[in-house]
Amino acid sequence: MMGHLTDFGIATLLRKFLLMFLDSI
Repeated sequence: MMGHLTDFGIATLLRKFLLMFLDSI
């Protein structure tokens, strides 16, 4: 369960980073 939560957190972090990256273009 912890691993699944970690994967979800990483995915959310990556998505947020991607959105910020696209927004800065």
